[in-house]
Amino acid sequence: MNHIFTVIAAQATVLRKIIYSTFCSAGILVTMAGYAWGFDGYYLLKEGDIALDQGRSAEAQALFEKYIDTHPATQGTKSTRYQKKKQYYIKNLLTAYSDLFEVFRETGNEAEFNRRLAMLKATFNNGGFSHKNMYNLAEIYLDFNRDEDARPILELIVTEHAISHYPYNIKVTLRAYSKLFNILKTKGDNLAVEKLLTSLADNYPDPEFDSNDKYKLALLYFTNGRDEQGLELLNAIAAEEQFTSSSPFIHTLINTYIKLLKTSHKKGDKAASKKIMTTLAGEGFEKLSAGNAYKLAVAFLNSGEKETGRKIFDTLSANFPETVWGRKSLFLRARDAMSSKDWDTAINKYSKYIDRYPDKHFFALKAYSSLLDAHWSRDGNLEDQEIKISLFADIINQVTDYETQLNLARDLHRKGFGELADATFTLGVAAANKEIEKEPLTLTAMRANWLIAKYAVELGKFDIARQRGSSVIAQSNNSRTWLRSKKEKEREDHFLSRTYLNLAEINEAAEDYENAEEMLNRFVEEFADDVDADYARYKLGRLYEKINKKSEAAETYRKVRGGKWKENAAKRLLDIGGL
Repeated sequence: MNHIFTVIAAQATVLRKIIYSTFCSAGILVTMAGYAWGFDGYYLLKEGDIALDQGRSAEAQALFEKYIDTHPATQGTKSTRYQKKKQYYIKNLLTAYSDLFEVFRETGNEAEFNRRLAMLKATFNNGGFSHKNMYNLAEIYLDFNRDEDARPILELIVTEHAISHYPYNIKVTLRAYSKLFNILKTKGDNLAVEKLLTSLADNYPDPEFDSNDKYKLALLYFTNGRDEQGLELLNAIAAEEQFTSSSPFIHTLINTYIKLLKTSHKKGDKAASKKIMTTLAGEGFEKLSAGNAYKLAVAFLNSGEKETGRKIFDTLSANFPETVWGRKSLFLRARDAMSSKDWDTAINKYSKYIDRYPDKHFFALKAYSSLLDAHWSRDGNLEDQEIKISLFADIINQVTDYETQLNLARDLHRKGFGELADATFTLGVAAANKEIEKEPLTLTAMRANWLIAKYAVELGKFDIARQRGSSVIAQSNNSRTWLRSKKEKEREDHFLSRTYLNLAEINEAAEDYENAEEMLNRFVEEFADDVDADYARYKLGRLYEKINKKSEAAETYRKVRGGKWKENAAKRLLDIGGL
């Protein structure tokens, strides 16, 4: 009996040890979880994100501010515990600032935004940011149109990496170069662009570059006018990497060969084009992903190898109908048949597209419009055409996307279906008005007014175009520009600048030269570096000539900077005596 109790007691002792050990392990795990979850108050950041997603802006703001104010970097903590995961914590801090700034953008709290921005700058100035976190900080500045704050940080990244060539920072350094080029070109600082290009060429590629890095470097050269250097890198990639579907760089290789193919085709180098296409076809597109195969099909089609491109499109649309690549392949295959006047194939492919993808309203209606053209071109049967138009009208009535309706109205107007075009335009405007009424001072509303004005011009509805153009200008004047992200500001500028051009065209046609002059002057003053600035200057010069202001015309022509508009301006200067 005693022996039994002794055994039970021994087993109980072992069990207690197991239980104690388990609880200790669990305690360690809890402690470790708390270390990862709680040292920088990470839960505050996550709860803030949830509140922001659910529209509770005030609560989100409070949570983000508490996270920032208690963060080790804000407090100046230098503990070993913090140093071990410092960059991770800083990354979280930047996320919190970015989210907080989104709240300020939404609420319009500019004063608090500026105060917190100063805090963020002070934290950065205390040092310790990795290149990746420096880049993340620069992106925050760029998102809020603080190019002057982003530029020195990006310059520091590229300068330090040129000295250290730390392998793990290659990709972030190339991204920093890309952002810097954008900033410098926006400011028109061509000298700084050339200096940065020289720095790029002097330091890269280095031995740590892989094919992906070289391709990104090549793109930087192409986008900044150094095509020969870009081509040299692409040829190096093609020489170094075997083109096979199993290559870890297959995506880059596809893009490389397509770029080389476009270049050789543009130069008329048939031998080089044939060699590239042989390489691309050799692997067999069936082994490639649908996305890469689609890219090849487009490249083949554009380079004259139409049968190969068509074969790939047909295969993708048959084998991957539910993917974006299958859908796009079917549409492009139909469009190619249309351009080749292969009416039967066009009718077949467009019909299949409409049956398969009716919910893709914009392209389904484009397909239907082309289907009408294909039937008419093949049969020339007016009665049949009228039946098709009747069916077309039924489809239109089911469409609620105003942009699709406006676009379709324009297409119908061009094809001579006036009444149907007017009805479709009216439906589109009604749908757009609903969007405008929801939030009248947003970019969404501005875009809706801009689109109505744009399509109204094409349909000859000039009174509507003037009214909506004036709305775009008013919305821009009333917007909180500082709250726009960089991308949003670019969109706003696009809507406003094109509205100026549209109104100038309408007013000039109506012989309202004073307002036409005002719109063109606004464009060239506010958007001096826009891609269409020279066109606007030339149009302004022509307008001055029309109203007998020859000295103003000559002065304006001299301001045209380049391209065909500079050539046209030079001819006009000769005609008016170079006043």
